[in-house]
Amino acid sequence: MKKVRFVQNEAEDVVSFEYNGQKVEVKPFMNSGEQSLLIENYLATYFYSKDNPVSGLKYDHLSAEYGMVLSVIDMFTSILVVENDSLLIDPSRIYNTELWREITSKIQNYSDFRMNLLSAVEDKRKELELELSFGFVVSSLVKRLEELLINSNEVFSNPELVKVL
Repeated sequence: MKKVRFVQNEAEDVVSFEYNGQKVEVKPFMNSGEQSLLIENYLATYFYSKDNPVSGLKYDHLSAEYGMVLSVIDMFTSILVVENDSLLIDPSRIYNTELWREITSKIQNYSDFRMNLLSAVEDKRKELELELSFGFVVSSLVKRLEELLINSNEVFSNPELVKVL
């Protein structure tokens, strides 16, 4: 079979739409690096604290979602998000609105990104559950005891250290 060079059509630089009389430009494709950054930030926020002292929740889904909304708007649209260290957009007033749906519909691979994000959250949740499981805790304790015994054998096998003790 003869190989042919595959020519990939480049995504447009920007696509635009009008919202409330303003032109909004959107970058229509998330590359893998951008997706990784968004997912990393989402996970860091979502799993920040196992027991959030403010809300009492085990995971902080809302902060992660709102942070992701702000990041997507900042990275992929012409909308100004922060100016002089002041947040110009309240993500709770954009999330699940027509504007948000319009933005995400213009990003060709947004649904793929969401699937990757949800998969990463589930993987991280399973990893944390495994780390907190009884078997893992016992295994960690056994490993620490082994290290302690090895270290104590080294101390007691050295006559000079035994004299010091």
